[in-house]
Amino acid sequence: MNKNFDSALENAFDKEFSWLDAFENPYASYKFSSQFESSMNTIIPKAEFTYVSIGKRRIRKTLLAALVALLAILITGCAFGVYYLVEWNEVQNDKQGTLDITFDITGEPSSDSNTSVVPKTPAGYTITEQFDDDSSCIIVYSDAQQNQIIYSRSNDIENMSVSIDNEDAIFKETIINGYKGYTSSKEGVHALYWVDSTYFYELQGTCDIDVLFTMAESMVN
Repeated sequence: MNKNFDSALENAFDKEFSWLDAFENPYASYKFSSQFESSMNTIIPKAEFTYVSIGKRRIRKTLLAALVALLAILITGCAFGVYYLVEWNEVQNDKQGTLDITFDITGEPSSDSNTSVVPKTPAGYTITEQFDDDSSCIIVYSDAQQNQIIYSRSNDIENMSVSIDNEDAIFKETIINGYKGYTSSKEGVHALYWVDSTYFYELQGTCDIDVLFTMAESMVN
């Protein structure tokens, strides 16, 4: 999310909905049906307990996403396309020095996936190699000093197994284009990894990591 959107959302919670702080909830003792509980457990992975701060409140990222979608529907009168919900299954492999990852998905395919969208070529670089088909894409960007940035995209994430080298690396969870991902920096090589509703993406190179983030953000429709 960009800073303007973050600020707008924070103002909405702190000002427009400040009355909620003193609101006596008449449904505090309400018990949801077992069918509803089961549906919610499917929609929101139990393993995801990451919280974000919105103003003075801390809420789950999955709830934040739902609130944003609801606000968009109320404001525009339109619903988004239905998205895959992706659950990351992560296991630290100390023997190999990797984070080993598989993915579980629920829901229907998103309607806005666009395989033609690729990162914008950064200043000073040109595309020197490119491979692209229905299942994957690899693009190599090179500058005059033969520094390279490599972009890759792969689908079929439900059957994919990924191992990310995180031994002796600066390795952090992050949000890329609104999706969960990781950043990695090791021996002068920086990388971004993330999954949207359809694809697994990787950007890596010896450039500044901000260049990689700018490239990733250029892919948003």
